[in-house]
This record gives sequence, C-alpha cells and structure tokens, in this order.
Amino acid sequence: MLNKVLEVKRASYFTFRTNPPILVISAEGTVPTSGWRNAVLVPWIYIQPPADGLQDFDMAAEPPDGLALEVVTPIAAQWSGEMAGWTKGFRLHASQGALDVVFGDQAAVDDDKVLRGDDVPWPRFTAAAPA
Repeated sequence: MLNKVLEVKRASYFTFRTNPPILVISAEGTVPTSGWRNAVLVPWIYIQPPADGLQDFDMAAEPPDGLALEVVTPIAAQWSGEMAGWTKGFRLHASQGALDVVFGDQAAVDDDKVLRGDDVPWPRFTAAAPA
C-alpha cells in the first residue's frame, strides 16, 4: 500500500516536443523513517481539466513493513507520460504540503539547481520548495 511522502523538496522536468508532447518529472522528497521504497508520482485523473492548468500528482511510496529508524530520510521518484494540451505546469502533493511548478515561471526556478551544460539536449528546469 502506498502512502504519501512527508515532504516534496524539489522537482525537475523536461519535455520532449513530440506530438503529443511527453513530460518527464523527477522529484526529491523526504519520508519520516528509514525503510521506505518504490517511490512513485501518481497522476490525478480528471473529469474536467483543472482551472489552474496544473496537473496534480501524489508523491507516494511503500512504508517499511517492520522496524524502522525514526530519522527523516531522502527519497526520489520519477514519472513520464503524455502531456495534455491544457497543462501549464504540475503540482506534487505530500503529506505536508505541495510543490507547484508552472512551466516558464522563472520566479519558481531555483537557479542554483538548474541543470546546465551539454549533458542533455533539451531544456531542463528545477524548482525547490519554499523555505
């Protein structure tokens, strides 16, 4: 059974300009104990597109089965899939808050964490949770 992670710390994304476009998201967060595994980003399913244009995801993982250390532990998850035409960004939900990323919103981008260089041939952006 999956439970939401404690907190989403940062997210990065890139898009493939295909038809339809493909969105790839990587997220880093924390969990309350050791032993969590199989972290995933679970997209919300909509009957109608959301008014704000943000695709929501739950960042979730499997909690430990037995004993675990009571220490906040980092965890990471990825997702890739087709991007709907209405998508203006995404929101990653955790048990303690959410991280919103709006495409092209430079105010939300943490420049110290933007991937720079020639290691990928497409634009990649990173946003960090507010402190």
